[in-house]
Amino acid sequence: MLAGCYVQPMFRNCGLMSHTKFVASLLVGIMMVAALAGVVSGAEEEDTCAVLFDFGNGRVMWADVPVTEGMNAFNATVEAAEDLGINIDAPNGLVSNIDGYASAWPEETWNFWIWNSMDLKWDIAMVGAADILVGKNYAIAWSYAAYRDPNQFIPPYPPIASPEHRYPWTSFRYDSLNTGLQETANISNPILSWSENLGNGAIDTAIIGANGLIYATTGGKMNWTSGGYDSNSSLYCLDTSGKKVWSQDIGKGYQVATPLLYADMVIAPSADGKLYAFDAADGTTRWTSDICSGVITGITSSPVAYLNKIIIAAGNGQLYSIHASNGTQDWNVEVATKIYSSSPAVCNGVVYIGDEDGNVSAFAADGSGDIWSTNVSGMVRASPLIDTANNQIVVTSTGANGNITALNKTTGDTIWQTAIGGSSASVAMASSGYVATTATHIIMVDFNG
Repeated sequence: MLAGCYVQPMFRNCGLMSHTKFVASLLVGIMMVAALAGVVSGAEEEDTCAVLFDFGNGRVMWADVPVTEGMNAFNATVEAAEDLGINIDAPNGLVSNIDGYASAWPEETWNFWIWNSMDLKWDIAMVGAADILVGKNYAIAWSYAAYRDPNQFIPPYPPIASPEHRYPWTSFRYDSLNTGLQETANISNPILSWSENLGNGAIDTAIIGANGLIYATTGGKMNWTSGGYDSNSSLYCLDTSGKKVWSQDIGKGYQVATPLLYADMVIAPSADGKLYAFDAADGTTRWTSDICSGVITGITSSPVAYLNKIIIAAGNGQLYSIHASNGTQDWNVEVATKIYSSSPAVCNGVVYIGDEDGNVSAFAADGSGDIWSTNVSGMVRASPLIDTANNQIVVTSTGANGNITALNKTTGDTIWQTAIGGSSASVAMASSGYVATTATHIIMVDFNG
């Protein structure tokens, strides 16, 4: 598990500005290590084929399969699944279900890709996996994604993970379930490789990274006399040696929302109420979407991706779905009077979000309406965690009645509630329970609270 998995939720939205600045420095260092851990070279063995399973929600798994004479990509896929302990269904040789993720045209389907080592990109395969012979240093991928235009058969965006950079961290909580846990990357005795002062105020968001590039948001230079900002916030792209690759202006305000890597874009929410989309490689502006400019807190929620859409909550209490291709609005629904910091989670067509009124609510991801809403006491400024194995949503709440609560994922009924003191820190998944933090403690509870 990555070193950043527990540290990231530990310091989410600390109360005092001075604490936040200290935390920002610590968080950058730790998450930088996490990003570096994702820079993994190809298999150590020469005669292997690298197989990627990309589950479309941020979760990726790799296996290096020894190549045997006459082995095809379907054989390699089956062996990779066995090595990783995941189930695969392939009636008549067509892969339809991997580890419970079933193809459902025209929504998500399992798509087969071949690594183009000349152009360093994934090419969608034009033939079936059984028709392709694999060799040493070959790489194939299966991605669970929706076609960008199923009517014109425009294929989905390719996987972000690559053979040389295997484990990206693309969103605030690693995946769209907000688990805060990367299963397959490890760090042993990390040491500081470099430190870079970006020179534009505090860094109060998490770091994301993929393909040898990392991204950080600075809040702008604070004017302690006026209480305002002397400079705008910026999104910075750096390589893994700390060299600045590009930067872009993302408006003014106290920035606590982490950007999202999606397809070939980095999408940055801002306290000015706008979403900014840039080319992840060179910083070229793709689009800007005005979500809630004029609202005092703007956007303090980190976005997640679902079916070629960007799901984002805003300070005006609305939940939005934005077309990733051009930034136009798909739908929006009213959640509460205000949402601060709580970031949405998405699973099986349902979006889960917390709000300032102390509710955790479930909405249909197609915008058709609410499903359930449950009050957990206090204010919910943490991001809900989806524990699919135990069919529950786990979240902390802050204030005098703060606690950690588990809700039934389907009905919203309270399963258990444990008093830990108020916390705005998001829960992280662990092998034996959940990790949460308060202003004074790191706390683990088991799956039953």
